[in-house]
Amino acid sequence: MSGLGRLVQLPRSWWRAALLALVTLFIGTAILLPRYNPVTRSSLQGAESSGRVWNEIILWRLALMDYVRQHESWPQDLASVAPEIAEPRVRMSSPSPFVLQADVVRDRLLQKDGKPKMVYWLTLNSHLPYVSKRNGPLRCGRQSAQIANKIVCELSELWLDVFAQVNQIAASRSLPPTDILVVGDHHTPLWERDAASHFSLQKVDWFLLRDQRKSAARTRSP
Repeated sequence: MSGLGRLVQLPRSWWRAALLALVTLFIGTAILLPRYNPVTRSSLQGAESSGRVWNEIILWRLALMDYVRQHESWPQDLASVAPEIAEPRVRMSSPSPFVLQADVVRDRLLQKDGKPKMVYWLTLNSHLPYVSKRNGPLRCGRQSAQIANKIVCELSELWLDVFAQVNQIAASRSLPPTDILVVGDHHTPLWERDAASHFSLQKVDWFLLRDQRKSAARTRSP
């Protein structure tokens, strides 16, 4: 009798014991050793990465709060108040006084580790409620505004910032072959009829930037 046949004829109690051992191993590693569990490993790595990012942002905020408390003004050179962080993962900038901008996406995309990756970027400042820009390019709230409805206009100015950031990322010569999908995760929830008339309910806008270098490489391959 082959080894497989002998294995199939094992008593049911052996099979139950083996199954119980596997389930116990799976649950035990998920609780005690999540790094070695195939299901929990990616979640743990993501939590560790996001934890480091938030820790860096908190350190920056504390450093800036201390500076503002002492000088009653915003620093002209942001690098002069940078906290000491070993191997920082966040690039900080200040587009305007008392506004701190954390750039995590670009550095993640530029990492050249030879492995495919997916980077999910959720914009938080362009959701309702929002803080409008001062003296934005669309001149919202004025007679010369490019979009008459004030809410839609102010939101569009925030979306313009997102598009500008995406453009900078896509145009980077250091960026490896990357497809970029910009999509709304829900339709814009506007309660004013005039504002809502600018959008289609139950539909979201999206656009895809497909990297042509990948298509060219496939065309040249034998």
